Amino acid sequence: PRSFLGVESQPVDPALAEAFDLPYARGALIASVEPGGPAAAGGLEPGDLVLSWNGRPLAAFEDFKIYVQLTSPGTRVTLRVLRNGQTVDRTVLA
Repeated sequence: PRSFLGVESQPVDPALAEAFDLPYARGALIASVEPGGPAAAGGLEPGDLVLSWNGRPLAAFEDFKIYVQLTSPGTRVTLRVLRNGQTVDRTVLA
């Protein structure tokens, strides 16, 4: 079994980082959040840039996908995200 967040995400390349005025091109950009899903319940929003998964930094988009897949369903996970230039922590039930 794999955890489910209910998000569509995409890698952050230098062009996208510049378009969103992001300070760096790493992590995973949340493109959409499924209403009523775990990510929505945890307060994630489209446009959030996920920087870490349970304290583990995301060097690349693939890290996000791997961490989601390796997390057991029902696990509480803290995500550090960059939102509107500010870093915030969100807890989701994966």
